[in-house]
This record gives sequence, structure tokens and C-alpha cells, in this order.
Amino acid sequence: MKITTFAMSAALGAAMIVGCDQDATTKTADNAAQTTEDAAKALAASAEQAKDSASGEVKEAAGAAADKASELASSASEAVTKQATELYEKAMAMVKEKNFAGAEGLVSQLEALKGQLPADWASKLDSLKSAIETGKKALQALPTGGN
Repeated sequence: MKITTFAMSAALGAAMIVGCDQDATTKTADNAAQTTEDAAKALAASAEQAKDSASGEVKEAAGAAADKASELASSASEAVTKQATELYEKAMAMVKEKNFAGAEGLVSQLEALKGQLPADWASKLDSLKSAIETGKKALQALPTGGN
């Protein structure tokens, strides 16, 4: 817009300097019109380049944000999986020690994490629950009734 205003002012100024000569005024007006058109084209090209540049920067920023979010999600997932692994290992140790009530408490904690764990954890939880139930039944089947 500044370029267009400048070009038009220059054209009017040139017309005033030349005076009232019709041919000179026409040539000056034609030159001013051409200059204005050229300036408008340059301005449009500059605006398009600025838009493309901004779009690229926005895309880069969005990509960087997505990468960071993915990194954070991966870290969180790893932390939950590590916690679940520790609970699972403790529960299995409790089953071996015949501490079924303690193991069931850890199963409850694992159930709370289930939605945040990879799909293969469902089968691990099922096998842990099965081991607890099998152990409890075996203990009750003993002649002393598990006492």
C-alpha cells in the first residue's frame, strides 16, 4: 500500500513539473500507471512470499510441538509400563509365597493402570489372576484347609 501511494504521488508530481503539455502529461500518466502496476505486482509477490514463509514457520512449529507431545507421551507410557512391571513382579512373588490377599491388592492396582498399558498386558493380568485363584484353591484343598 505504501508503494502504491508513493508511486501515485510520484506520478502526480511528475505531471505537475511537466506542466500542461498534453503529450508529456499522457506519457507521465502512462509511466505512472505502469510504475503503479509494477509496484502492485511486486507487492503482491512479496505478500505471497511472506505468506508462504509464515506458513512454513507455522508448519515447523506445529511439527516440533507434535514431536514434543509424542516424546512426552512415550515417556509417560514407559513410566506406567515400568510401574506395572514392578507391581506384576511383586504380585507373582506374593503368589509364590502364598500371600494371595497381598497379590490381589496388587492386581487391583494393575487393573487401575490397565487402560494405559499396551494390549499384551491383558493376558498378563489374566494369568496373574488365574495363578492367584489356582493357588487359593490348592491351599484350601490341603488337609489342614490352608492353616
